[in-house]
Amino acid sequence: MMASKTPIPSKTERAPKSSGPKPAHRCRTGARYLNRSVLDALSAHIAILDEAGRILAVNGAWRRFAEANHSRPETVCEGADYFSICEAARGEGAGGAAEFLRAARRILAGEQSEFALEYPCHSPDEQRWFNVQVTRFTCRGDLRLAVAHETVTERKLTEMALRHSERLYRAVVEDQTELISRFKSDGTFTFVNHVYCQYFGKTPNELIGNKWQPVAYPDDVPMIEARLATMSPANPVVVIENRAYRESGEIGWFQFINRGFFDKTGSLVETQSVGRDITERKQAEQSLAESELKYRRLHESMRDAFAAVDMTGRIQEFNTAFRNMLGYSDEELKRLTYQDITPAKWHAAEARIIADQVFSRGYSDLYEKQYLREDGSTLPVELRTYLIRDRTGNPEQMWAVIRDLSDRKRAEDKLRASQRQMRALAARCQAGREEERSRIAREFHDVLAQELTQLKIDLARTRREVTTHRDIDPREALPDRLSEMMHTVDTAIACVQKIATELRPVVLDSLGLCAAVEWQAREFQSRTGIQCQAEVPADERVKDRDTATAVFRIVQEALTNVARHSKATQVRIRLRIETGRVLLRVSDNGCGMSQESIHDPMSIGLAGMRERAQLLGGQFDIRSRPESGTTIAVRIPLRQGAGASEDAP
Repeated sequence: MMASKTPIPSKTERAPKSSGPKPAHRCRTGARYLNRSVLDALSAHIAILDEAGRILAVNGAWRRFAEANHSRPETVCEGADYFSICEAARGEGAGGAAEFLRAARRILAGEQSEFALEYPCHSPDEQRWFNVQVTRFTCRGDLRLAVAHETVTERKLTEMALRHSERLYRAVVEDQTELISRFKSDGTFTFVNHVYCQYFGKTPNELIGNKWQPVAYPDDVPMIEARLATMSPANPVVVIENRAYRESGEIGWFQFINRGFFDKTGSLVETQSVGRDITERKQAEQSLAESELKYRRLHESMRDAFAAVDMTGRIQEFNTAFRNMLGYSDEELKRLTYQDITPAKWHAAEARIIADQVFSRGYSDLYEKQYLREDGSTLPVELRTYLIRDRTGNPEQMWAVIRDLSDRKRAEDKLRASQRQMRALAARCQAGREEERSRIAREFHDVLAQELTQLKIDLARTRREVTTHRDIDPREALPDRLSEMMHTVDTAIACVQKIATELRPVVLDSLGLCAAVEWQAREFQSRTGIQCQAEVPADERVKDRDTATAVFRIVQEALTNVARHSKATQVRIRLRIETGRVLLRVSDNGCGMSQESIHDPMSIGLAGMRERAQLLGGQFDIRSRPESGTTIAVRIPLRQGAGASEDAP
């Protein structure tokens, strides 16, 4: 065998003279044992030795190596004593040369049939390794040895690199704080690092050769296996978060990055898993999720709307109240900015509020504006805006709590309309009182005063005639004069009764509401010529004087409106007295009213009827359409103990 400084057989130079056969004869003899064309084509370095260890023949690969690596190639080629070369070997290859020599002699002695040895043969420029194989054979009765040297340098370098890589890998994985393991396709561990063992309270011997499933939380095993099954050569990495039992027996959360290694056929060979404890993160996520759930529930349960926008104004978050308020879908809102849903007339004012208040102190005063709803209508709102900053103090978001002012605005409009109605009603009442006073004054002046004046004149005349005209017999003139005066008194009394009845019908106080309504219907028909039918209970009366008066005045006002505006030919009054309430319905077949007229604040008659009903806790409704007549309905509750009279006739 050849060591690092031992020459390896060269090609054609003759061996030194000896007592044996001549070199030329030996070469010819060696040629008989070698088929040159075959051996020279082999990459292995081959030499044939005789029983004494002398080289009989070499192939081309042996010669080329000798020429490239020895200053005297002839010393290791045909004719050289190969056993002597091995005995003289020194340095790194000496041990291998001695082992080769012992094995070759045992083979020659028949103690073994063949021998193989791997040995280094380094040069100053590179590292080299060879594998030598020795076999014996006979040629024409002579014992021979075939020695073949084949380079294994590439394999040795690969093995060394692999061992080095494995040492580095082991050093790296053992120094990591992550949990590192490797397991076969069936889940059997092939490697675990120290951290993995420490975390789960196991030794390497307890884990390697066993499967990973008992370490994982049982409920998570199906999910883990399903996720691992998705790995493929095209998708070799799968990240899995699952629970596992710690050394203490507690359940912790872990994240494992699993990388699969596949063979040439695409079959999974092994999986490397790198994990870390994420229990604290999971607990934080759970706390955050619970906090967000509370936050969401809070904002979803708010009657007021809530919205958050980024610093460009784009809407990012909102609650159900905000979405319902505007009528947009979630996707539509997230494509809009708050400027998009604000009428242009409010942009400048709102920009000043944000600049002067929100950015300067972090929030705004309450301010009003309008929103544009999805259907194009505007919505009055009241809001306060807050500024949210990030950890570095830079503005990040603006939040706003928004209240729909529609109901309040409608109430304010109704209040203003009601106030206008009340002012108009008060003015009409004042004018009515003045008109009533003027009418009563005219009645007193034109009728009662004249009749009383006439009576005074008659009385004065009678007294004068009785006291001054002695020649007239009072018994002759006095009866006629007294009859005239009685007629005058009757006329005055009728005038007083008429005025009193118009101010408050006596029938309302004496006979009750039902009789008063019937009387008013007859009076209306007699005065206007409009047919008026009254349907009232025949045997009940209302004790509640205020309710009776209100219902009677509503009937009067309704009939007055019919006479003034409806052009009706028929009116129907229906009065019902039920337990706890009085129901009144007045209908006509007139020209009807428009909705604008019904809701006109200056419709004083309607306002007066509505006000009378509401003052007693009742309801007043009116239904009318042009050319379809008008119906008013009144429902007034009776105060406790003020229902139908027990002694009603």
